[in-house]
Amino acid sequence: MRYPTFVLFIICFYSTNAQVGGESIYGFLNVPSSARAQYLGKAGMSYDDQDIALILSNPSHLSKTMHKKVMVSTNFLFGNSFNTLSYVTNVKNIGAMGFALQGNTYGEIPMRDINGTQIGNMSPLDLTFSTLYARNAGPYKIGMNGKLIYSKLDNQTQSFACGLDIAISKTDSANTRSISFIIKNIGGQVISYKNNAEAFPFDIQFGFSQRLKHLPFRFGILVHDLYRWNITFDDPVLYKVNSLNNTTAAIGKFSVVDNLFRHINFSGEFYFGKSFRVGIGYDHQRRAELAYETTIGLSGFSFGFNINTRKFDIGYSLAKYSTVGAANQFTLILKMNEFYKKH
Repeated sequence: MRYPTFVLFIICFYSTNAQVGGESIYGFLNVPSSARAQYLGKAGMSYDDQDIALILSNPSHLSKTMHKKVMVSTNFLFGNSFNTLSYVTNVKNIGAMGFALQGNTYGEIPMRDINGTQIGNMSPLDLTFSTLYARNAGPYKIGMNGKLIYSKLDNQTQSFACGLDIAISKTDSANTRSISFIIKNIGGQVISYKNNAEAFPFDIQFGFSQRLKHLPFRFGILVHDLYRWNITFDDPVLYKVNSLNNTTAAIGKFSVVDNLFRHINFSGEFYFGKSFRVGIGYDHQRRAELAYETTIGLSGFSFGFNINTRKFDIGYSLAKYSTVGAANQFTLILKMNEFYKKH
């Protein structure tokens, strides 16, 4: 089975281009897959503590200790639900492998013609199937996440694509310090929506996390979009047109400091024993782009907690996008090995 899959990915990458920069399709590939991944934000990719909730953020953290763990997670994202089902198993002579199915549903949406007359309904759907694998390479761990992506707007407008994440990480023997480097969403469309290949949500990230020696706290820092410098949103509202000579001039000035912090995500997590932890994350880019000028509130911040027991883990997170919008996510992890043990 692995050879046909490998050939399929080769065809995908040979026949399509991985485009970078500008707007991109398949934004759902960047939706957090678990409550912990949401409250830690992108910086959660540097937390290496054998948690199945974070392997889709960083496949190099996949390990044999996750054998027979199942994760079910639902993200209630602005009226629609983004669902994730993942499973890890140890395969003989191969090692730990992970599998995940993610689906994004939007419900029924009215279809209208150019005059506004309703001509039916459509039910958009996004699906991603992932296969993850990781192995040790000396002091480093290398992981890959191959993705098959299907997206449907209506019965006549559909798309199919292949993607790949490649990650490398290093964690000290005490599991207190971890560094990670990942290239996300390499690939492109095999079948495009309108026979016009569009940009993929490509990214290059570097993350670092450290658990403090005398305080039950771990912090993480991540730098994203390493392949480009200016990631400020080109807002047409910030431009003024001179009607006399028909020229356009920017109202505001480009801020080096603001642009720098848009590249950086911060996170932190308090540990209350082994069974309970509380975390917080901050995304400056989200805050800068989505917060209202008059009422900023907690835009860009995320909060959550995890309860860990012998047989299962429960997680919840809240991510503030703006003063009028937030995403709630619930996660349940089942440790199937523990259910069959005789005590």
